[in-house]
Amino acid sequence: MALAGTAHAAPFTVTKTADTNDGSCAPGNCSLRDAVIAANAAAGADTINVPAGHFTLTGAAGEDAAASGDLDLTGDVTIAGAGAANTTIDAAGGDRIFDIFGSTTQVALSGMTLTGGNQRFGGAIQTVGAGLSLDGVNLTNNVSSAPSAAGFGVIWGDTSGNSSLSVANSTFSGNSTGGNGQTGDGVIDFQPTGSATVTIKNSSFTGNRSGGDGTTSATGFGILQVNGGTTGSVSIEGSSFTNNQVGGAANSSPGFGVVDYSAAGTSTLTITDSAFSNNLVGGGSGGAGGSAGFGTVNYGGSGAETLSITRSSFIGNKNGGDGSAGFGGAIDIGGSNLTLNVAASTFSGNVAGGANGAGFGGAIDMGGSTLTMGIVNSTFTGNSAGGGGAAGFGGAIDFGGTGATSTFSNVTIASNTAGGGGGTGFGGGYDSNSPTTVGNT
Repeated sequence: MALAGTAHAAPFTVTKTADTNDGSCAPGNCSLRDAVIAANAAAGADTINVPAGHFTLTGAAGEDAAASGDLDLTGDVTIAGAGAANTTIDAAGGDRIFDIFGSTTQVALSGMTLTGGNQRFGGAIQTVGAGLSLDGVNLTNNVSSAPSAAGFGVIWGDTSGNSSLSVANSTFSGNSTGGNGQTGDGVIDFQPTGSATVTIKNSSFTGNRSGGDGTTSATGFGILQVNGGTTGSVSIEGSSFTNNQVGGAANSSPGFGVVDYSAAGTSTLTITDSAFSNNLVGGGSGGAGGSAGFGTVNYGGSGAETLSITRSSFIGNKNGGDGSAGFGGAIDIGGSNLTLNVAASTFSGNVAGGANGAGFGGAIDMGGSTLTMGIVNSTFTGNSAGGGGAAGFGGAIDFGGTGATSTFSNVTIASNTAGGGGGTGFGGGYDSNSPTTVGNT
């Protein structure tokens, strides 16, 4: 990400791992904290080079001048580590890691691991800035929670205006938000009041949790949650989402998408060359129930929306079940003026609902008004909706509404089930009350 401004100081080079505040970033005696304070004081965009090492942050939280606790950033800055395997910044559970101020501020982070962050808003990073870029960053074992309140993102963005987030060549693993009876709002929770632009490329999200953790009323909203105030675009390319949990695992803990995206105005969501596998949204485990699930990808809003999926796979994902309803084992899209385009993609073994939980679309649930669905060169096998005595609607696809049309070309829909175990089934593969044009299916 190019940073605004041309004037800048010489790069600040960190030379020690100790977390000192010496009043200057002197050659040969510059901590990471010293470098941040110096960059904040310098005019224009700055660069901080961080060598290999384990940098543990110390001092009390709640201070906003980078003097203790988290590292407060107040101007455009690039912070470059020596690689995620070599440079670690560790908040040791005492605070978040970076706190970004200023609605025009742009920050780029690269080549580092961020761990041990713990704050209700932005467990690792909080930003109200115009742009945040991560390249080659590993976020692991960060927490966003509070004893009696919801948690908002390991990365939390809340800009008054337009803002962008770019994540490339990065990993998110073992992070959690909410839980202990409290709602979790995304491991990434990006909610500017204006337009939201989010790009995820060549990155992985594995074993993260939002909301449900075995206690009641721990609702989850996305591993990636984006809520654009006006318009927005989200692009996911060459990335994977595996073994993540959103809500569920207890009664009254619904889950809303591993990717949960909505915008008030016109928006687009594009998924290319990506894989979603073995994620749990809502539902339950070990006999728990009563937690509805809404799509591995949950997309909706009040404006015109277009979801495009190309060369991607959704395998073994589950939402709802164990006595709770599931809507779209892979995709749940609803609203008005909706377009869904699917090409060269695979949907296999996804579940909506389950043991005594009604299911709507084992792979795709799409409903509302003014709907257009086009699917080409794709396969739907072994998906299921409802079961254990519960009703199922569309073992593979549940589609319909007012003004809805769909077109299939070179599509395989086989061995999908609706209902089961005595449950009534409607459309073992495809359930629709709308016109459908089928070619080579």
